[in-house]
Amino acid sequence: MIDRDQLKVLYASRRLSDAEKNILEFVANDVDGAAKLGTKGIARACYASSATVTRLAKKLGYASSREMLFDLQRRANAPAGVISTDERTYLRYDAHDLAALHHALASKGTIGLSGQGYSGLIAQYMERKLIAFGCTVIQQRDLEAETIIRNFMQQLDAFIFVSKSGGTQIILDTARRCRKASVPVISFTGNVKSELAELSDAHFIIQDDYPFDIENVQPNFFFGYCLLAFEEILRSYAAGLK
Repeated sequence: MIDRDQLKVLYASRRLSDAEKNILEFVANDVDGAAKLGTKGIARACYASSATVTRLAKKLGYASSREMLFDLQRRANAPAGVISTDERTYLRYDAHDLAALHHALASKGTIGLSGQGYSGLIAQYMERKLIAFGCTVIQQRDLEAETIIRNFMQQLDAFIFVSKSGGTQIILDTARRCRKASVPVISFTGNVKSELAELSDAHFIIQDDYPFDIENVQPNFFFGYCLLAFEEILRSYAAGLK
């Protein structure tokens, strides 16, 4: 079964008709069964035409209804929420978190980015990747939260924060203002119990081997994991467009 939050994202971004929503929900409730029925079988079950099934696939970015069924079947049966390497789990999220970031990418709109210290280096990398995906990016860097709110908040489709501790004050100030302005907050942090994680509409928890190493003296894969996780998320988004 496809996650309901993912369906809501599809509804919002693709402007589906009631008939198309009905077909998508039918497929999502039993992807394997729908794949066996095929386009004509799904159309009959939903009291719709085969053309409507094909039109739905096109709106979702697939070349054909067969491609749509194959990809949704793959998504439904794949283990979600964990990426592992060398038997070490370094990233945690759920389907809602992934859908929120995918939605921000799909909007091709304006995304804010903030990271301080070493996290700022990760934010710079994310900036270049997001621009390559067609987004406009506003980096906070040394800007105060009030400056961001006053000059850019109306333009923002989402704001991504990178913070190992999840407690950096300038990031928290901006995240709070984003929440008040109904700008989606997306975070990459090593602390699931941090205020940043609590403020986030979607959060990706990255493994932090030394959570109390404030000055980042110890060798720590946290920042490398952030880059790898972000690339994996971008790859999953790109795969959904094929």
